[in-house]
Amino acid sequence: MQEYLADHERFADLINGTVFAGKQIIEAQYLKEVQRKKRVSVADTADLVNLQKKNSSSQNGTKRIYLERERDFLRLYDKPGCRFLIACEVESSADYEMPVRCLTYDGVEYTNQLKARKQKDDSEKNHERQPLIPVFHLVVYLGEKRWISKQHLQEMMKIPEEVKKFSGQLPEYDIGLVDIHEQNPDLFHTEWKEIFKIMNHSRKKEELRKYIEDHKEEIQKLSVETRWFLGILLEQYTIVDERVMEVKDMCEAWDGAVKLQAQIEGRVIAQELAPKMAEEMAAKMAEEMAAKIAKDMAADMAPKMAEEMAGEMAEEIVEKRLKEHKQRLKRKEKERNKKVVYNMFAKGYPQEEISEVLNLPFSKVKKWCKNFSKDAAVEMA
Repeated sequence: MQEYLADHERFADLINGTVFAGKQIIEAQYLKEVQRKKRVSVADTADLVNLQKKNSSSQNGTKRIYLERERDFLRLYDKPGCRFLIACEVESSADYEMPVRCLTYDGVEYTNQLKARKQKDDSEKNHERQPLIPVFHLVVYLGEKRWISKQHLQEMMKIPEEVKKFSGQLPEYDIGLVDIHEQNPDLFHTEWKEIFKIMNHSRKKEELRKYIEDHKEEIQKLSVETRWFLGILLEQYTIVDERVMEVKDMCEAWDGAVKLQAQIEGRVIAQELAPKMAEEMAAKMAEEMAAKIAKDMAADMAPKMAEEMAGEMAEEIVEKRLKEHKQRLKRKEKERNKKVVYNMFAKGYPQEEISEVLNLPFSKVKKWCKNFSKDAAVEMA
């Protein structure tokens, strides 16, 4: 995603089609890269003793706490008379804490702006404060399953019945979710249009397969970068060369990709083994056969036999590597899920909610939480 959106034309079209509902607000030539990592500091007081301190230092005898955040994408739109920031987070799985995360990102950004303006104003002895640069933010969601976590800050709150009618006075925050599988292609003007046409079918494997089959010519005309980007988005058996992209069953994504790589490696191994095996077999057959005819027959037969044997060996290697990769993926997925469960349980989330958010069987979550310890959580973090 980082490489694909490094192109300002693609980035501008994505933002225009999602944040601005297809209206051509952003012109690529006015986009600028800015520092994605920002941090602010506050004085340490008794009220802050229980805060988790990522970094701290002493200044003039006052201890300060630093809060640092880094966005996935942050660009400045710097057109004369129209200046704002565009922030983007890319998520592959639903995050229950996303509203608070986005609120924190923007809070750090605005605080950082205030600090920079104060320093500039003080140095210039200008008492007229400069306005803040607004931040438009969105969360681009790539996950195969639909986002089931909270999208608004108030959805995370338990508001008492007595004050619910006054909830409008509470702060609200929308994460600006953009589900890459559910966008209107007509709002886009670059190859995002074709990407979203395909992604609209990606959650129904049969429908996806049929769409790819029916639109091979259009897909062949896409740039190599876009075809590779589609392959990465779909995370599946992908064939991408100068003219063709073929997407196979999504449910066999990783298996297919590994199998393809193993087959390629297997062919290379076969090509390396065949000449040597052919030479050895030809020599052996020549010794056993009589005269020139026997030698000619051996020379003719040996390469084919050697190639067949090498092919069988390559197939065995393919199966072995595929099996090993499946086992590694299964272990990694289990460890990743266990890490998330431990971290959420350590923060006080109920087991039922953890099961629902992560789409894991409640019995598994209950078992892991039973074995939970703070040391284990720290070790896995």
